[in-house]
Amino acid sequence: MSDNGLRDYEGYHVTWCTNYDTEFTEHEPEEPYCSKQITGIRLVPADGMVTTTAWVSPTRAFTHGRFTPAEHVEREARYNGVEIALDHWAGPGDYSTDEQKIRMSGDAARSLAAALVRAADIEQGLTR
Repeated sequence: MSDNGLRDYEGYHVTWCTNYDTEFTEHEPEEPYCSKQITGIRLVPADGMVTTTAWVSPTRAFTHGRFTPAEHVEREARYNGVEIALDHWAGPGDYSTDEQKIRMSGDAARSLAAALVRAADIEQGLTR
């Protein structure tokens, strides 16, 4: 352990990580995690938008550098799981950069998926 409780952490990419390139193998501070975009789901567009898409990705923390053990634990909890990125498009020549990212644990993602299926079943008159 070094000064101020900081420790050196060596980040690594999970095998499915696709948000880095071979020349620059570390992640940007704005996106310090591995991810792999799985699918995009068209949603009812937000007010004033032509389209709104929810992009779904698994994520895994890429903790590289000097952090306290508490910071390491917080990064692992924050970036390990599933992310939904809401992407809004206002039309040709007017791309909205108002992207919202919703992160959750894998367990929370499974619960959300089950709740969405149940809500869709109710809305469509399906019974179980």
